[in-house]
Amino acid sequence: MYVTDQESLEAFVERARSSEVLAIDTEFLREKTYRAKLCLLQLGTDDEVAIVDPFAVDDLGVVVSLLENPSIMKLFHAGTQDLEILYHDLGVLPHPLFDTQVAAALLGCTQQVGYGALVHSVLGVTLKKTDSFTDWSQRPLTESQLEYAADDVAYLPGLYREMRRRLEEKGRLGWLAPDFADLEDPSHYEQDPYDRFRRLRRVNQLTGRHLAMAREVAAWREEQAIRRNVPRKWVLSDEQVVEVCKREVRTIDDLFM
Repeated sequence: MYVTDQESLEAFVERARSSEVLAIDTEFLREKTYRAKLCLLQLGTDDEVAIVDPFAVDDLGVVVSLLENPSIMKLFHAGTQDLEILYHDLGVLPHPLFDTQVAAALLGCTQQVGYGALVHSVLGVTLKKTDSFTDWSQRPLTESQLEYAADDVAYLPGLYREMRRRLEEKGRLGWLAPDFADLEDPSHYEQDPYDRFRRLRRVNQLTGRHLAMAREVAAWREEQAIRRNVPRKWVLSDEQVVEVCKREVRTIDDLFM
């Protein structure tokens, strides 16, 4: 079901209240903004899939009651970016949750196994991935895009139940609690601008006061990027930050060099 109006979204939320599970995925763009821009929200229960157009509905906040409902298990695959978007756009982190990529590692799968590969391995279903690289901000969406988006949540309930059964058989289900608690931790999706310098490329070239300078410059860059809502590299690249500090730039002319 392609949801493009508030009434349909609220009706889906009402039906989903009685569900044991809620599969969640997002489609987004982040090439031109500081934070990811939500372009599509996919929600699935055992009975139906709702592909929600955030550009068309009036208030996505109505889904918060589902995300916070302790009786509904929220399902993700490699959900870190999805959770970050939900946290910043809706102000909530779903609880409880289950991430099939995290759980797959305890069942002998490779680290960071893809959703399609996992669906095929566990459920024997081969998914079409023809629209994995697409501009999800463009409208209208094609039938192929909608099918792709729906598939990303349609098989999560089945995956979850079969993986949970296998984990219980091996006595490993409880091992996942710390990983899932980490995914639900708000600090995981917040960032102190004054810590950003630690992740600069080539920061190991700096020592002493140059490192202290990098801390200040990287924090300024972060604040500017947030204020302008642009990627941080549009303000200064990592390499430029490092060079500014190595050269101890003090004037605008030096900075342009």
